[in-house]
Amino acid sequence: MIPIILNLCLGIFKYICGTVSGLSSITSDAANNLSDAVTSLMTVLGVKMASTLGGQRHQNGHGRMEWIVGLVVSCSIVLVGWESLGNSVHAIRNPASPKFNVFILIVMLVSIGIKILLFLFNRKKSLEKNSSAYKAAAADCISDAVSTSVVTLTFLADSLLKLHLDGWCGILVSLFIMRNGLLSFAEITRRVLGEVADADLSEQLKNFVLKYNENLIGEVVDLQLMDYGYERYGASLTVRAKHGADRAEFLLLVADLKSAVYQKFGYITTIEPEIPASPKVQEQVMEIVRHKISGIDRNLTVAENTRVNEGADRPQAIICILVPFSYSSHEQEIFQQVQASLKDQNFSYTVKLLAGKGKL
Repeated sequence: MIPIILNLCLGIFKYICGTVSGLSSITSDAANNLSDAVTSLMTVLGVKMASTLGGQRHQNGHGRMEWIVGLVVSCSIVLVGWESLGNSVHAIRNPASPKFNVFILIVMLVSIGIKILLFLFNRKKSLEKNSSAYKAAAADCISDAVSTSVVTLTFLADSLLKLHLDGWCGILVSLFIMRNGLLSFAEITRRVLGEVADADLSEQLKNFVLKYNENLIGEVVDLQLMDYGYERYGASLTVRAKHGADRAEFLLLVADLKSAVYQKFGYITTIEPEIPASPKVQEQVMEIVRHKISGIDRNLTVAENTRVNEGADRPQAIICILVPFSYSSHEQEIFQQVQASLKDQNFSYTVKLLAGKGKL
């Protein structure tokens, strides 16, 4: 609530200062602060909605709501920058000759201080909660502090030295504001699309699982961290047993491992246990898989993380196929070709397509 009130007050005082001085850069800065009051309100409401528990339709909670709010805030930053750019161009064509005013200088300096404090507040919140909305708000605050500093210097230069820098400095400030908005928008978009999880966090989780029982656990594969927004995360991984490990003991270990991961990291985890087939069976199945996949298309490659496990009555292959980025066939078409090629084999299989560099 405090950021909303502060931005409203700053917007009103700056608008008065802009009207008195005739400087478009100060008026644009006032409009920026008034829009900040609106975006601050949206941030508070977004975080409030994101923190609510899940229901029947959204079982993982409403954490991603703050992503939506962050996108709206980022777009508003870009729009304010664009509007400020237009005003700055107008100021270049119609330069003003303001008089020095102590009241205007005090308002601008106080504004800079408040924006720095709001930046620190929002940055702390974003780090504590990994919140995109607070991060976008922090970026907005620091851009405001920089832009107000430039506007203040412009006011001093124009009122004391008659340099008429108002419009030109306004353009620089506008471009800076738009840049911050676009960067914030791009970062949130990456989270929405599902960016790769933090490498350090993934490594910590992987090492924890491997060391949980080094006698039974041989490998961790297909590790994924699911980000549901606002402090809600899940994990999915596959744990492979060591050769010769007791099957029953290993399966009981996996059940215990879910609780251990939750207590350590706070993640609700899905763990898929795999028991490797004998080396002889693995070699036989892999030879068939490589031959069949290469027969479909020379540009398709069997990835190194393809593996063969024991099944209830026959071996089970997890086939990972590397598909070039520029490959023309669609995903469903590749699946159909693989199914037709591996028809009537003496093993079951699951196919995963991986985008990457290829032979094209």
